[in-house]
Amino acid sequence: MNNTTRRGPRGRFLLFSLAVLGLFAPPARPAAVDKGASSLKLVPADAEIYSAMLRNAEQWKAITSSKAWKKLTEMEAVQAAWKEAQKQLNDPRNPLGQFFKAKENQELLDLLADMASSEIFFYAPAGFSDFLQVLSETQGANLGQIVTQLTTGQKPKSEDQIHDMLTVLQAHKDKLKMPSFIWGFRLEDTRRAQAQLDRLAKLMDNLVKQTPPLKGRFKPMKVGGNFLTLTLDGKMVPWDNISFNDIEKKPGEFDDLVKKLKELKLTIALGLRDNYLLLSIGESTAPVAALGGAKTLADRDELKPLAKHAEKKITSVSYVSKAFVTKAGFSKTDLKSTLESWLPHLEQLDLTKEQKEKLRKDLAALARDIEARMPEPGAMLSFAFRTERGTESYTYDWARHPDAPAPKPLTLLEHVGGNPLIASIGHSSGDNYKLFAKWLRVADGYVDELLLPKLDAGNKQHVEQVLEVLRPLGRRFDEVTTKMLIPSLDGQSGFVLDAKMTSKTWIPQLPNSARPLALPEPSFLYGVRDANLLGKALGEYRQLVNKAIKEIAEAAGQDTAVELPPAKTEKVKGGTLYYYSLPALLGIDERIAPNAGIGEKVAVFSLAPSTTKRLLAKTPFKGGGLLAKSDRPMISASYVNTKGLFEAIGPWVEYGLETAFDQGGTLPKEQQESILKQVRTVVEVLSVLRGTTSYTTVEGRATVTHSEMVIRDLSE
Repeated sequence: MNNTTRRGPRGRFLLFSLAVLGLFAPPARPAAVDKGASSLKLVPADAEIYSAMLRNAEQWKAITSSKAWKKLTEMEAVQAAWKEAQKQLNDPRNPLGQFFKAKENQELLDLLADMASSEIFFYAPAGFSDFLQVLSETQGANLGQIVTQLTTGQKPKSEDQIHDMLTVLQAHKDKLKMPSFIWGFRLEDTRRAQAQLDRLAKLMDNLVKQTPPLKGRFKPMKVGGNFLTLTLDGKMVPWDNISFNDIEKKPGEFDDLVKKLKELKLTIALGLRDNYLLLSIGESTAPVAALGGAKTLADRDELKPLAKHAEKKITSVSYVSKAFVTKAGFSKTDLKSTLESWLPHLEQLDLTKEQKEKLRKDLAALARDIEARMPEPGAMLSFAFRTERGTESYTYDWARHPDAPAPKPLTLLEHVGGNPLIASIGHSSGDNYKLFAKWLRVADGYVDELLLPKLDAGNKQHVEQVLEVLRPLGRRFDEVTTKMLIPSLDGQSGFVLDAKMTSKTWIPQLPNSARPLALPEPSFLYGVRDANLLGKALGEYRQLVNKAIKEIAEAAGQDTAVELPPAKTEKVKGGTLYYYSLPALLGIDERIAPNAGIGEKVAVFSLAPSTTKRLLAKTPFKGGGLLAKSDRPMISASYVNTKGLFEAIGPWVEYGLETAFDQGGTLPKEQQESILKQVRTVVEVLSVLRGTTSYTTVEGRATVTHSEMVIRDLSE
């Protein structure tokens, strides 16, 4: 019986009672937040990671009862594979088949099916990230060896690498412990699980009798329920047989570390608690004992968004705490410690005292610039649920991003061509370019100070000639970008992929296709604030390219008349098209011509003028879904026409197979037709995934991404 359904009305009555009591009762948890995932009221509030898969049998039934599944399983290849599997299982010589036929093992299979049917959750308690933090530090030791190699040119010895890693482990030995986590499986029939646990206990008792080192390590235990536990420790490792002589810099250097490793414990516990089968792995059974405490994950504020959707068919819930993100992610503290680990290596460089000091200051300034743009860690929550249209999901991110743009309507959605295959649009700023340009100038200063003095006279002269050409061009490029390009744009940018152009002869060297093949049409879009200024910027870039070609040729002592000519222009609906026709001798379809289109509010860059014309024109977005209301404030939005993608890819797959058949010439015609038929079936089945829409905005202090996938079964 489904306990979630059974306890729902009782939970609502209790919440009503608490509301009536008012001031005489403590605040209640978010209404019904644990209705979909009842393990939320088991897992402690300080959990670092939590993830649950829900309604698994219900979802599997929806798949297997669909027309698409029926069509897929009726394929010749699937039928043949199933018959072969049945044959193997029914073979009396197959031990696996005999195993499944035993009654007790059939009951085990029934238990496994029960475990996967309703709810599966994973939980990592507070302190789990400490283990990952130590791992990160050991990786940092490897990075230090790489820096040494780059600065000295000497490849580090494996003994030195191991020594540095062990040194880090010794420095953090107080944090060394087995990471703890729990897998939980909600059951309909706990008696069946108890029978299998009793069976396992007998098997383990026999194993312990035959394995002296396991004596006293396996025993039943009460931890809020009946559990079987196996405890191992570091003393079981033959440390005395491991020599550190070639690694230690001084005798006994890692004795404290070995002592700590000997004290480590690993406890594996398997048992029943309420209607859950739990598998716990960690230092002890403490995480199991902590389940169902006074304050659980369901009580956290970060879970409140789930309460608004608790009545829906929740299929998954995931939560990551701020503590975990802070320790496991690359933080400002990590940035500082990385910089500090690099500084000692500066002493190995052949530099003057003044040069080393300048390098230290620049590295510190670079770290400050990076730190100012790093997000402040925050918790994350995501959940998904089934709908009549397919599935929807939400992701809440409480990290604070200093350079995050404010949500505003994405007007570029009116310039994706209505219903493309893929569209991704977002807001951004020009700050990233400014930071890049700033530090490129700083790096350029070190060329004269550090690189050129190390070169011989001939190479030095050659590099100076190249720099004499490139530096003025670079300064002009930066000036055009900063004063013309960036001010001409409104901060919106996007990528669009479509495939409306078709042909049977895209590749002249290959045979014609029997059916039209759609050519991928990638395009890049930018929101325009000042179309005239953007046109001038592009003109300046063309002149810079031509100047670079000419001056580099002159520096190399060559005479060249090669240059990038002005583009051909055409007034089109929505703006002006600038394009370059490709030489006919290339044999490329004349519809392909690199181009740019500039309109009053949008700029488009693509490989086909027809594509750019289509995107320059203002067209209502027809992808529907969550973007049907395209004027809402958003940071970014995306759309994937999955059905259209498969319809565009399918003919190419068939064409590739037919070409291979013709060139191979050994496969019978009937087999060729069978393969092509099955390919068409797979493409048709995949087309039930009609498309996805998604947008990101801000709610309170959280960045929220709302996504939807539309699923439609086959009509026959």
